[in-house]
Amino acid sequence: MHYEAIYVFTFTFRFLYVSGSHFMVMSRVSQILQDHGHNVTNLLNEKLIILDFKEKISYEVINWHLSEDELKETDNRRQLLCEDIVHRSNHHTNIKMFEYFADLCSHLLSRNDIMDSLRNKKFDLLFLDVTDPCVFLIAEKLGKQFVAFLPSLFSIIDYGLPNPLSFVPGFGSILNDQMDFWARVKNFLMFLDSSMKKREIFSQYDSTIQQHFAEGFRPVLSDLPRKAELWFVSSDFALDFPHPVLPNTIYVGGLMDKPVRILSLSLETQVLSLWHWAP
Repeated sequence: MHYEAIYVFTFTFRFLYVSGSHFMVMSRVSQILQDHGHNVTNLLNEKLIILDFKEKISYEVINWHLSEDELKETDNRRQLLCEDIVHRSNHHTNIKMFEYFADLCSHLLSRNDIMDSLRNKKFDLLFLDVTDPCVFLIAEKLGKQFVAFLPSLFSIIDYGLPNPLSFVPGFGSILNDQMDFWARVKNFLMFLDSSMKKREIFSQYDSTIQQHFAEGFRPVLSDLPRKAELWFVSSDFALDFPHPVLPNTIYVGGLMDKPVRILSLSLETQVLSLWHWAP
């Protein structure tokens, strides 16, 4: 089958070291698109170093970085955030984390050299990891159509699927799809609580929007996900409770799966030796 080659921009906006998985998945997506004849460019923060990532790439990479002073400041903030996440992860910690992401987003949008370079590329399509809302603002700035990639079902981003509260339990509710009246009341109250928390998280980007978008052209961040042409969800329908699925939602779980390799003789010997200790 013949595909018409297009210019594609891929991007993930996660800068904590613990989120190297986002880079690896987006790198895999970029390489798949490149292997199918498209011209792919990926924007990567130079600070994101994946030591064990040894995949060969043939797509173009644009690196961007912070100044030495900015890097020192963000490293200090990141260290404090990591300590908070480990010792007392809660909604307040999430707010601080997204405040940090919003500041990084503002920095990237203020980099005229990078934004002008992306505009000059004249991309046909943006392929975005939408774990962080910043990617929607970048798409809005570039004025290009985009495809949204959701690495996990557990996200603050509402990807538009109908979730009837009467039989689709909310994340963390410990409910199933066979709810009685009081279970549905609990599900509804948890939905309200989640909605308010999402609104507070999105509000962390208000100053970024005011700074980088002219008055009268400032987008409503919560509305931007609805502009996605397609939603690719890195999961499988069988892993979720039954719910309606819209035509522009495609499940693509298993992107990182690889063929099984035969164990080396030394590793097989080690595994077999451990097997004898099994009860």
